[in-house]
Amino acid sequence: MQYGRTSFARSPLHLLLVCLTLQLAPRAANAQPIGTAPLVDANRAGFGFGWDPTWLVSLGYSRGLDTPLGVSGTQLDAGLALPLTQIPRANAFKIWLGGQRFWNTPGFGMATGSHFTLVLANDATGKKLGLGGELSLRPGYYHQRWSLALELAGRLALSTYIAHSDRVRDLYRNRYPDGSGGAEGPQDGWYWLPAARYHVGVAGGWLASERLEFSGVLGFDYSPQVEGAIDNPSIGGVPFYIRTEGAYRW
Repeated sequence: MQYGRTSFARSPLHLLLVCLTLQLAPRAANAQPIGTAPLVDANRAGFGFGWDPTWLVSLGYSRGLDTPLGVSGTQLDAGLALPLTQIPRANAFKIWLGGQRFWNTPGFGMATGSHFTLVLANDATGKKLGLGGELSLRPGYYHQRWSLALELAGRLALSTYIAHSDRVRDLYRNRYPDGSGGAEGPQDGWYWLPAARYHVGVAGGWLASERLEFSGVLGFDYSPQVEGAIDNPSIGGVPFYIRTEGAYRW
Protein backbone atom coordinates (compact mmCIF):
# COMPACT_ATOMS: atom_id res chain seq x y z
CA MET A 1 0.00 0.00 0.00
CA GLN A 2 1.37 3.43 -0.98
CA TYR A 3 0.78 6.71 0.81
CA GLY A 4 1.28 9.24 -1.94
CA ARG A 5 5.01 9.76 -1.29
CA THR A 6 6.63 8.53 -4.52
CA SER A 7 8.30 10.82 -7.07
CA PHE A 8 5.21 10.51 -9.24
CA ALA A 9 3.05 11.57 -6.28
CA ARG A 10 4.94 14.88 -6.26
CA SER A 11 4.79 15.43 -10.03
CA PRO A 12 2.48 18.01 -11.67
CA LEU A 13 0.67 15.29 -13.62
CA HIS A 14 -0.11 13.40 -10.44
CA LEU A 15 -1.52 16.54 -8.83
CA LEU A 16 -3.70 16.97 -11.90
CA LEU A 17 -4.88 13.37 -11.72
CA VAL A 18 -5.72 13.68 -8.03
CA CYS A 19 -7.66 16.88 -8.64
CA LEU A 20 -9.57 15.23 -11.48
CA THR A 21 -10.23 12.18 -9.34
CA LEU A 22 -11.56 14.21 -6.44
CA GLN A 23 -13.53 16.70 -8.51
CA LEU A 24 -15.11 14.35 -11.06
CA ALA A 25 -16.41 12.04 -8.36
CA PRO A 26 -20.08 12.62 -7.45
CA ARG A 27 -19.77 14.41 -4.12
CA ALA A 28 -22.24 13.62 -1.38
CA ALA A 29 -22.12 16.97 0.32
CA ASN A 30 -23.11 18.55 3.58
CA ALA A 31 -26.41 17.29 4.97
CA GLN A 32 -26.29 17.99 8.69
CA PRO A 33 -29.74 18.51 10.21
CA ILE A 34 -30.82 22.16 10.34
CA GLY A 35 -32.08 22.42 13.90
CA THR A 36 -34.98 24.79 14.60
CA ALA A 37 -35.23 24.18 18.35
CA PRO A 38 -33.59 21.79 20.84
CA LEU A 39 -34.79 18.22 21.17
CA VAL A 40 -35.58 17.72 24.84
CA ASP A 41 -35.24 13.94 25.30
CA ALA A 42 -37.10 13.54 22.01
CA ASN A 43 -36.52 12.00 18.58
CA ARG A 44 -36.39 13.60 15.14
CA ALA A 45 -36.45 11.92 11.71
CA GLY A 46 -36.05 14.07 8.61
CA PHE A 47 -35.89 14.04 4.82
CA GLY A 48 -33.89 16.66 2.94
CA PHE A 49 -33.37 17.85 -0.61
CA GLY A 50 -31.04 20.47 -2.09
CA TRP A 51 -28.02 21.54 -4.11
CA ASP A 52 -24.54 21.24 -2.53
CA PRO A 53 -22.72 21.18 -5.08
CA THR A 54 -24.95 18.62 -6.82
CA TRP A 55 -28.60 17.71 -6.34
CA LEU A 56 -28.88 15.44 -3.34
CA VAL A 57 -31.35 13.81 -1.00
CA SER A 58 -30.72 12.97 2.64
CA LEU A 59 -32.20 10.95 5.48
CA GLY A 60 -31.38 11.82 9.07
CA TYR A 61 -32.14 10.89 12.66
CA SER A 62 -31.49 12.89 15.84
CA ARG A 63 -32.01 12.12 19.51
CA GLY A 64 -32.07 14.61 22.36
CA LEU A 65 -29.65 13.66 25.14
CA ASP A 66 -30.53 16.19 27.85
CA THR A 67 -31.25 13.68 30.62
CA PRO A 68 -28.56 11.03 29.84
CA LEU A 69 -25.80 13.66 29.59
CA GLY A 70 -27.20 16.14 32.07
CA VAL A 71 -26.55 18.94 29.55
CA SER A 72 -29.49 20.83 28.07
CA GLY A 73 -29.82 21.37 24.34
CA THR A 74 -27.59 18.44 23.32
CA GLN A 75 -28.48 15.94 20.59
CA LEU A 76 -26.95 13.02 18.67
CA ASP A 77 -27.17 13.04 14.86
CA ALA A 78 -26.78 10.30 12.25
CA GLY A 79 -27.71 10.15 8.61
CA LEU A 80 -27.12 9.37 4.96
CA ALA A 81 -26.79 11.67 1.92
CA LEU A 82 -26.98 10.51 -1.68
CA PRO A 83 -26.52 12.48 -4.95
CA LEU A 84 -29.77 12.43 -6.88
CA THR A 85 -28.06 11.19 -10.05
CA GLN A 86 -26.62 8.21 -8.19
CA ILE A 87 -29.84 6.85 -6.67
CA PRO A 88 -30.28 4.00 -9.21
CA ARG A 89 -26.69 2.79 -8.73
CA ALA A 90 -25.87 4.17 -5.26
CA ASN A 91 -22.18 4.32 -6.19
CA ALA A 92 -21.58 7.56 -4.27
CA PHE A 93 -22.95 8.33 -0.82
CA LYS A 94 -22.04 9.85 2.51
CA ILE A 95 -22.67 8.77 6.10
CA TRP A 96 -22.30 11.11 9.04
CA LEU A 97 -22.37 10.75 12.83
CA GLY A 98 -21.98 13.48 15.41
CA GLY A 99 -23.93 15.91 17.53
CA GLN A 100 -25.25 19.42 18.05
CA ARG A 101 -25.65 21.71 21.04
CA PHE A 102 -27.99 24.67 21.46
CA TRP A 103 -26.60 27.45 23.67
CA ASN A 104 -28.69 30.09 25.51
CA THR A 105 -31.95 29.22 23.77
CA PRO A 106 -34.73 30.30 23.48
CA GLY A 107 -33.70 33.83 22.54
CA PHE A 108 -30.43 35.02 21.03
CA GLY A 109 -28.11 32.05 21.11
CA MET A 110 -26.10 29.65 19.02
CA ALA A 111 -26.23 26.11 17.68
CA THR A 112 -22.90 24.32 17.24
CA GLY A 113 -22.36 21.06 15.37
CA SER A 114 -19.53 18.57 15.01
CA HIS A 115 -19.79 15.51 12.76
CA PHE A 116 -17.51 12.73 11.51
CA THR A 117 -18.11 11.77 7.88
CA LEU A 118 -17.47 8.76 5.67
CA VAL A 119 -17.77 9.15 1.88
CA LEU A 120 -17.70 6.30 -0.65
CA ALA A 121 -17.57 6.84 -4.42
CA ASN A 122 -16.96 4.67 -7.48
CA ASP A 123 -16.74 6.23 -10.95
CA ALA A 124 -14.62 6.40 -14.10
CA THR A 125 -11.56 7.65 -12.23
CA GLY A 126 -11.58 4.81 -9.70
CA LYS A 127 -12.79 3.94 -6.23
CA LYS A 128 -12.55 6.43 -3.35
CA LEU A 129 -13.00 6.19 0.40
CA GLY A 130 -12.94 9.52 2.23
CA LEU A 131 -12.75 10.27 5.95
CA GLY A 132 -13.54 13.78 7.10
CA GLY A 133 -15.03 16.12 9.64
CA GLU A 134 -17.55 18.96 9.65
CA LEU A 135 -17.91 21.88 12.05
CA SER A 136 -20.74 24.41 12.04
CA LEU A 137 -21.75 27.52 13.99
CA ARG A 138 -25.23 29.05 13.73
CA PRO A 139 -25.52 32.20 15.85
CA GLY A 140 -28.95 33.79 15.68
CA TYR A 141 -32.38 34.08 17.25
CA TYR A 142 -34.08 30.86 18.41
CA HIS A 143 -37.73 31.28 19.29
CA GLN A 144 -39.67 28.37 20.71
CA ARG A 145 -41.44 27.99 17.35
CA TRP A 146 -38.98 29.38 14.78
CA SER A 147 -35.34 30.32 14.25
CA LEU A 148 -33.20 32.53 12.02
CA ALA A 149 -29.41 32.29 12.15
CA LEU A 150 -26.17 32.93 10.31
CA GLU A 151 -24.44 29.70 9.23
CA LEU A 152 -20.64 29.36 9.30
CA ALA A 153 -19.48 25.87 8.38
CA GLY A 154 -16.32 24.11 7.31
CA ARG A 155 -15.64 20.63 5.95
CA LEU A 156 -12.21 19.06 5.90
CA ALA A 157 -11.34 15.83 4.07
CA LEU A 158 -8.85 14.34 6.53
CA SER A 159 -7.77 11.49 4.27
CA THR A 160 -8.91 9.86 1.04
CA TYR A 161 -7.97 6.42 -0.25
CA ILE A 162 -7.87 6.25 -4.05
CA ALA A 163 -7.74 3.08 -6.16
CA HIS A 164 -7.12 4.45 -9.66
CA SER A 165 -9.02 3.04 -12.62
CA ASP A 166 -7.46 1.75 -15.83
CA ARG A 167 -8.60 4.95 -17.54
CA VAL A 168 -6.40 7.04 -15.25
CA ARG A 169 -3.45 4.70 -15.77
CA ASP A 170 -3.95 4.92 -19.55
CA LEU A 171 -3.86 8.70 -19.28
CA TYR A 172 -0.44 8.48 -17.64
CA ARG A 173 0.88 6.02 -20.25
CA ASN A 174 -0.35 8.23 -23.09
CA ARG A 175 1.33 11.24 -21.52
CA TYR A 176 4.64 9.40 -20.99
CA PRO A 177 4.71 6.64 -23.63
CA ASP A 178 8.46 6.13 -23.27
CA GLY A 179 8.43 6.00 -19.49
CA SER A 180 9.92 9.49 -19.20
CA GLY A 181 7.63 10.30 -16.29
CA GLY A 182 10.22 8.87 -13.93
CA ALA A 183 7.72 6.75 -12.00
CA GLU A 184 5.60 3.66 -12.43
CA GLY A 185 2.43 5.69 -12.73
CA PRO A 186 -0.54 6.51 -10.51
CA GLN A 187 -0.11 4.97 -7.08
CA ASP A 188 -3.08 3.68 -5.13
CA GLY A 189 -3.08 4.74 -1.51
CA TRP A 190 -4.03 7.33 1.09
CA TYR A 191 -3.83 11.06 0.37
CA TRP A 192 -3.83 13.27 3.43
CA LEU A 193 -5.82 16.53 3.68
CA PRO A 194 -6.78 16.54 -0.02
CA ALA A 195 -9.66 19.02 0.13
CA ALA A 196 -11.62 21.55 2.19
CA ARG A 197 -14.86 23.48 1.74
CA TYR A 198 -16.38 26.44 3.56
CA HIS A 199 -19.93 27.74 3.81
CA VAL A 200 -21.41 31.11 4.74
CA GLY A 201 -25.18 31.35 4.66
CA VAL A 202 -28.49 31.93 6.41
CA ALA A 203 -30.43 29.11 8.10
CA GLY A 204 -33.98 29.14 9.40
CA GLY A 205 -36.67 26.82 10.66
CA TRP A 206 -40.32 26.65 11.73
CA LEU A 207 -42.11 24.27 14.06
CA ALA A 208 -45.47 23.98 12.36
CA SER A 209 -46.74 21.85 15.26
CA GLU A 210 -45.40 19.77 18.11
CA ARG A 211 -44.62 17.05 15.57
CA LEU A 212 -43.80 18.73 12.25
CA GLU A 213 -40.73 20.83 11.55
CA PHE A 214 -39.54 22.58 8.36
CA SER A 215 -36.12 24.14 7.86
CA GLY A 216 -33.74 25.38 5.21
CA VAL A 217 -30.39 27.02 4.53
CA LEU A 218 -29.03 29.14 1.67
CA GLY A 219 -25.52 30.48 1.19
CA PHE A 220 -22.18 30.62 -0.62
CA ASP A 221 -19.72 27.76 -1.03
CA TYR A 222 -15.92 28.17 -1.32
CA SER A 223 -13.50 25.39 -2.22
CA PRO A 224 -9.86 26.61 -2.00
CA GLN A 225 -8.48 23.52 -3.77
CA VAL A 226 -10.51 24.48 -6.87
CA GLU A 227 -10.74 28.27 -6.71
CA GLY A 228 -8.03 30.81 -6.07
CA ALA A 229 -8.69 33.27 -3.27
CA ILE A 230 -8.65 36.21 -5.72
CA ASP A 231 -6.75 35.45 -8.93
CA ASN A 232 -8.32 32.12 -9.98
CA PRO A 233 -12.08 32.12 -9.40
CA SER A 234 -14.11 29.12 -10.45
CA ILE A 235 -15.75 29.55 -13.86
CA GLY A 236 -17.71 26.32 -14.23
CA GLY A 237 -18.64 25.79 -10.60
CA VAL A 238 -21.83 27.05 -8.98
CA PRO A 239 -20.65 28.76 -5.76
CA PHE A 240 -23.79 28.43 -3.69
CA TYR A 241 -25.73 25.82 -1.76
CA ILE A 242 -29.35 25.46 -0.77
CA ARG A 243 -31.09 22.75 1.25
CA THR A 244 -34.59 22.22 2.62
CA GLU A 245 -35.72 19.66 5.14
CA GLY A 246 -38.92 18.33 6.61
CA ALA A 247 -38.87 16.39 9.87
CA TYR A 248 -41.16 14.57 12.28
CA ARG A 249 -40.61 14.81 16.06
CA TRP A 250 -41.82 12.42 18.73
